[in-house]
Amino acid sequence: MNKSTLIIATVTFLLLLTVGAGATYILFFAQEEKVSVSPDPFSNPFPFSEQKKNTSDPALDTKNQGAVDTPTGTISIRGLDGFLNVRDFTKDADVGITVDGADYYVAFPKEFEFSDTGLQYEISYIPEEQRIYLSIFTEPIGDIRRMASNDLMQRLNLSSKELCVLDVLVVAPRWVNQYYADTNLGFPGCPGSVKFQGDPQL
Repeated sequence: MNKSTLIIATVTFLLLLTVGAGATYILFFAQEEKVSVSPDPFSNPFPFSEQKKNTSDPALDTKNQGAVDTPTGTISIRGLDGFLNVRDFTKDADVGITVDGADYYVAFPKEFEFSDTGLQYEISYIPEEQRIYLSIFTEPIGDIRRMASNDLMQRLNLSSKELCVLDVLVVAPRWVNQYYADTNLGFPGCPGSVKFQGDPQL
């Protein structure tokens, strides 16, 4: 065996010995590293020192906007610039509840609530959306809209001007009036609403 072969063999042996010793240490002697996770995410003494990820969730933002204190006897509904507390009309004797118990409605006249012919309008309240809908089911829609708006004002204990700031969808189905079928009619006399003869000037 010449000198260079002996050197290569020695270096190879030492290298294998070093790798083997390192592997043996890791497998048998190195302590397992434990990661400590605090159960309380707010226990970090410097919670704002970490770089924030994208925490903006539009759904949460909308929900938080509606999270206003609702006094007893009121419900929170959507307005054009936020949420308003109005009289809780869902407890009125003539208010119906959908089969799943999720939504409330007022049908007028009450005796025609399940009829396609005699029903004039329906006011619906969907708590999950905090929104009111007004559907007009017969002509003349201008007259029916005024009657339904007055009914809603009394139920919510609002003035006609206060009614104008509510975010309410007022509609007439296509089978009632094709011209206004795809239009939010709004409330009588309110800015941006459809004008009908006999509407008040607010």
